[in-house]
Amino acid sequence: MLSIQNDIAVCIGGEGLREETVTARADSLRRKFEKKLEEDKKKILVILDDVWEKVEIKDIGLTSPLPKGVKLLLTSRYSNICTQIADASLLQVVQVNVLSDEEAQKFFSEYTGVSKEHDHNLFQIGCDIVKKCGNLPLAIKIIGRTLKSQEKYVWRDTLVRLKNHDLDDNVQEIIRISFEYVKKDEEKEIFLHCGLFPEDSDIKIEDLVRHAWGLKLFKNVSTLGEARDRTYTCVRNLVNANLLMDSEELGCVKMHDLVLAFVLERVSKGDFAWIVNHGNVSSWGRDEMNESCKRISLTCMGMSEFPKDFKYPDLSFIQLMDGDQSLKFPEDFYASMENLKVIAFYRMRYPPLPTSLQFSTKLKSLCLRKCKLMSDWSFIGDLVNLEVLSLAYCGIQKLPSTIGNLRKLKLLDLTECVDLHIDDGVFINLVKLEELYMRCSYNNRICFTDANLEELKKLLCQLCALEVEFYDMNHLKDVSFEKLDKFKISIGDVYFGKITSFKTTLQLHLRDEHRSDLVEYKIDELVKKSESLFLNFRVHRCHKLKYLFPTHVTRGLRKLERLTILSCSVLEAVVHDYNGEINGKGEKIIFEELKYLSLGGLPELVRLFPVDSVVELPQLVELKVSRLRSITSIYPDNKNTSALQQALFNSQVRTSMLRDIKVEECDRLENLFPTNPMRLLKHLEQITISRCSSLREIFNIDLECFGEVEQVINIPLRYIYVHLFNKECHVWSIKGGQRNSSFHDFDRVSEKSELINGIPNDYGEYEYYTTYVHISHQPSPNSIRLRRGRD
Repeated sequence: MLSIQNDIAVCIGGEGLREETVTARADSLRRKFEKKLEEDKKKILVILDDVWEKVEIKDIGLTSPLPKGVKLLLTSRYSNICTQIADASLLQVVQVNVLSDEEAQKFFSEYTGVSKEHDHNLFQIGCDIVKKCGNLPLAIKIIGRTLKSQEKYVWRDTLVRLKNHDLDDNVQEIIRISFEYVKKDEEKEIFLHCGLFPEDSDIKIEDLVRHAWGLKLFKNVSTLGEARDRTYTCVRNLVNANLLMDSEELGCVKMHDLVLAFVLERVSKGDFAWIVNHGNVSSWGRDEMNESCKRISLTCMGMSEFPKDFKYPDLSFIQLMDGDQSLKFPEDFYASMENLKVIAFYRMRYPPLPTSLQFSTKLKSLCLRKCKLMSDWSFIGDLVNLEVLSLAYCGIQKLPSTIGNLRKLKLLDLTECVDLHIDDGVFINLVKLEELYMRCSYNNRICFTDANLEELKKLLCQLCALEVEFYDMNHLKDVSFEKLDKFKISIGDVYFGKITSFKTTLQLHLRDEHRSDLVEYKIDELVKKSESLFLNFRVHRCHKLKYLFPTHVTRGLRKLERLTILSCSVLEAVVHDYNGEINGKGEKIIFEELKYLSLGGLPELVRLFPVDSVVELPQLVELKVSRLRSITSIYPDNKNTSALQQALFNSQVRTSMLRDIKVEECDRLENLFPTNPMRLLKHLEQITISRCSSLREIFNIDLECFGEVEQVINIPLRYIYVHLFNKECHVWSIKGGQRNSSFHDFDRVSEKSELINGIPNDYGEYEYYTTYVHISHQPSPNSIRLRRGRD
């Protein structure tokens, strides 16, 4: 319940709960719900999926009857659980039935590709198989994917096997059949290993990589990069076989509880003899110990001490999680684990890392995450055969020089080890290191000494993966990124947050003291690296910077997702040609993934791209501009032939997905859009404009110039906020013809507005369609008006 309460708190308030008791946390949740309902004025749907025992809704901050604006959806496979909760909380029980025969057969055919017309006999066998599945979607999906493209005798054999079991057993038999048809042993190994994690876990694929490396599950892989590719391949094949499921958490997979039940039944006996317990381990003792056990995975919550004589000579893997500081371990904990290859401790306070660990000579992977460690762990240098060492989120303050003894180490993970002191000579001795992770977040970072940086520069010549923040651009001088194929690098005052979905990530914050050309620091080596590159450039206070990218560099920026440029006093253009000219040669520029563009404090900026360049921004959804003193319009108006017109975009820029525009303090700005801008604004939802003293109008619409296609385009504009215009500004200027306006879907007028402008209809009357319009100008309530234009 504590975990459920915390998850709900994060969803509705962004922060977890600090209270320790269920009652106190419930009160905090109730206040969060009340605040959310009051501030957002939106309805809330709470979903509790796959409930196994009775839940008191008061424990999740809700009352009975439910507060106005709150709905609760709770699912359980046990009808008595649903009935108990419904009776206690005045809720309604809805029975969810299995698929009908017709739906089930159609569902099965979607996965097998076999229809009645395709092969009547095979189709009939399939119908019989579906019936033995009890029309359960999960069972149908698993067996359907297994039988796709299989011979008819495989279908017949499957049906025979299912006929020998009742419905409950058939689900397990279906999973068994699917497992047996997994072709590669290493895929089976990964699948079974996933069963070591608690039910409904988000299983980190990176954990699987590091465990698999230590256990030597893969043949013919020589690097961690190859092992990672193999792991992802195995996982994807298992997902395709429906033995694993994609998770909403980036970089994770899940295992259905019925599939997990199959795995646990399989690994609890025979040659496996694994011990897996994530329930009540408070009484776990000698009767559950089997000295032939090869893998152990335990959740230690509620456990006070480990059994003495904890001897497992065949043990190759141990995973412990969620143990507090009261948990006691025998001093000789590792004494009889001479075959131990992987240790994985997660969220353990003071996990057992005694000197007896020195005797585990076969240990390859030591994976710690969110563990509290003792202050002196210099003995780690005695694990000379260690190849993977992860100390992520462990808060260690010093990386001892003895780490340099680990000359076989291939992976070192120091993620979120803030304020870490690294002894000199550590990096230079890690001669086999392939991957280094030192990323922090929220403006935290690991501070390097000059000696650390020099060693790191030399280390980069051998690294294939790197995650790190550099505070100063000058740290990158004489650095080569040539060998990297997996990286998350932040340079300057930016932080990653939760950017984990991309294999390659580059965030760059340029400052004036750093300096002037990306090529000088070999950043262009990184931007060309990968098809899955995520880029976030932030340029701030570069007062000598006139141009940001030459046109040839933009070819490597196709995956740029976020671009922020602030306070660069002489910047004239973002992209220029080879000679520094902004009147380019008609070259095509494509930023395929650019979604967010923010420009501010750029008094000399006259345009973003060369005049003649064809520019495509197909994913741009948000544009923010402020304090651009030279710009007269965002988009050029072909009807305005004035030489003084300075448009941010040229006439060949495509921004078809733009949803949100924010403009502030652009004193020379006269127009946002050209006449009849409908083609540009097919997805526009919000406009915010503030303190633009020269702006004459937002929309200039000439109905006489509309083409046939433009007349039927609908703009989903919902929100307009306007503040402090000049008194001759107009929201809409519409002239000529019969109105066939695109602004159809406005439905609410803000009561805060001092003056609301409608859209004139065919009879010269004003119609009001606005979802939200806030128009404010303090000198005069009549200073903003809508007029019907005249020729």
